[in-house]
Formats: sequence, C-alpha cells, structure tokens
Amino acid sequence: MNQLREEVVKSTPTSKKKLPKYILVSRANSLTRKLLNENELFYQIKKYGFKKVCFEELSYEKQVQVSKNCKIMIGYHGAGLTNLIFMKKNMHLIEIYNKYYEHEHFKLFSKCQNIKYKKFQCEDNRKNLDGVCNIPIIENYIQQVIKIV
Repeated sequence: MNQLREEVVKSTPTSKKKLPKYILVSRANSLTRKLLNENELFYQIKKYGFKKVCFEELSYEKQVQVSKNCKIMIGYHGAGLTNLIFMKKNMHLIEIYNKYYEHEHFKLFSKCQNIKYKKFQCEDNRKNLDGVCNIPIIENYIQQVIKIV
C-alpha cells in the first residue's frame, strides 16, 4: 500500500492555489450517518484555520492535493476520511463516531501511514447512526494539537 501511495502522491501535481492545513471532512451531502451539529463544530474550529471540505465534490487529483497538504483532518466516520492515506507522516486524524457504528478502519489506516489518530464518541448516538459530538472537548483537543504541528 505504501508504494502505491507514494506513486500517487508523486504523480499528483502540486496545487498552485493555497490549500488548507486543517480540514473538516463534511458529510453534509450524505444521506446517512450525519453529524447533526457539524455546522456548530465548524463554527467553533474555523477560527483555528479549518476549512470545510466535501471530498465527493472534488476531483481525485484535488482530493490527493488537499490531503497531502493537510496537517489535521477531522470528520465523522465515513469514506471521506480514507483520504488520510495521502497525508504526510506524523500528521493528525480526528475521527468522530457513533457508538452504534464503531469500526477500527481509520485507526488501522492511520497506524499503517504513521498518522496520529484520536477518536471521539458522540455524546448523543442515534440508532439511525446520526450523532451529536461534544464540541468543547474536541475543540480543546484541537487546541493542544495545533500547538505541536
């Protein structure tokens, strides 16, 4: 996997536009597994330079460019977080998850890529897999991470 990753990263041209260092992977366009307070979370973390990204709206090339430039990626469990494989070593992935849909995928992918991984369980876990995260706890963690990246 690392060899394939390296080939993709090398073959993707560097963006001429300034790319965000901190991203919130949005599930706003998703039909299921919604982070119900995603907008409130974004409002709190955008002051640190976070940008909201809907990976499904970007070309594959742009997804790679955004991810390899990213120092902190945060999001609710979903396919968009798979872009962590293009992040540089020792960067940070923060996964928010619903207790009824806890999987270890992103923890394992992070370990394989030498990405620092942290997960937060929602404080309100709906059986339809929607959730509400604890924004102050996540913001506090982000403040700590920003000091070291």
